[in-house]
Amino acid sequence: MFMTTDHQVAFFLRELETGDTWRRAAAAKGLGKLGGSEHAAVLMRAAADPAPEVREGAAVGLGRLGAAQLGPRSCPA
Repeated sequence: MFMTTDHQVAFFLRELETGDTWRRAAAAKGLGKLGGSEHAAVLMRAAADPAPEVREGAAVGLGRLGAAQLGPRSCPA
């Protein structure tokens, strides 16, 4: 089991706010890897990012969270 620490979550949240596309994409994937449905809303916002790499990272992150189990309204149409 992967142990989540507050500093890991804070790091990924900061990275999602950077101007670098690849850092944002990696942060979205990492946040999903940490688990916890409380991160779904953040990843949903990342899924609307203008950069396709970030949207892909958000999709991977949501998949890692098990977005299908978060409810029918969890993914944008």
